[in-house]
Amino acid sequence: MATDKTRIEEILDLAYGAQPEPPKYAPGDLGRASVEAFVAARSDARELRSAGQLRLSGAGVLGHAAELDDVGQLASLWQRCVTAVGAALEGSQSAFGRLANDVVERTQLMLDASPAPGSLVLNVQPKASPVGEAYPGGKKSLLGDDPRPLADRASEALLQLLQHASQPSLDELDNLTAEFQSLGPRVATSVKMLADTIVKAHVDMDAEWREPQVATLRASLSSASAGWVSEFVGGRDLDVEDLVLRGTVRTVSDIAKWSVEGSSGLEQVDANELPADVVRSTNVGDRVEVVVQVRQTQRPDGTTRRALTARTLRLLGDTETLTVIPSVE
Repeated sequence: MATDKTRIEEILDLAYGAQPEPPKYAPGDLGRASVEAFVAARSDARELRSAGQLRLSGAGVLGHAAELDDVGQLASLWQRCVTAVGAALEGSQSAFGRLANDVVERTQLMLDASPAPGSLVLNVQPKASPVGEAYPGGKKSLLGDDPRPLADRASEALLQLLQHASQPSLDELDNLTAEFQSLGPRVATSVKMLADTIVKAHVDMDAEWREPQVATLRASLSSASAGWVSEFVGGRDLDVEDLVLRGTVRTVSDIAKWSVEGSSGLEQVDANELPADVVRSTNVGDRVEVVVQVRQTQRPDGTTRRALTARTLRLLGDTETLTVIPSVE
């Protein structure tokens, strides 16, 4: 006889309440969690460090070897992504300006590389001790639960972002855009640089993060998926930021970049998008305020450069001060 399963579930929900979904543990997680729980029960503070893994495979990996330049750039950009996400979680989303030393120190990872058949494994773990964040200044929090280390929160948010970005459906693109925007242009720029390097190195990357007593988080980014992520971020201008530059015009041209001198020196500004009448009415020596769209890109050697595109321009009065465009940090 057929059973009305839906009706039975409704009765159970009314009797006991809806039950939460159990966490999705991967093979090996439960054994690890058991040991970690045993250790945690004998300490007032969390002493176990989290750990992560980046596995590189694909055409760019021969046996368990890959070009040092590519591996170095990927490791550096993974650190950049984690730090950028950590800064966003702490309220700093701009792609420019120096990050707080506290954020950098709490998201710094250490690297240990090891070979595996057909791939190269980079093992990473936080440099900062979890006890330091659990007991800031040597004192336990009076609010009860110990604060969760920033490296764990940043790695979780980064892996979730890469999970969503690696294989999104068409109806998820707007949600993915909103997720990038919530983390800011620094994160979008860092992820785009990471994706570009994966494509250039012809590798596939599988990343995971193991936090004590928490299910392992995983994300994969193939070379093909990385190419799509880079185009998505650039195509939707998720890696650009509007800044205000006040300075003195040193060169004016309708075919070349302008030179605008602010208090931090000369800046090369693409003025091709300004209206023709604005270009004709601007003279060398004019003090101006320019709203510029700034985008960071990565050179082949891994260094970064920035491109400034003028969006609007107005003349400044004599009493208005010049400004500094923040440096790339």
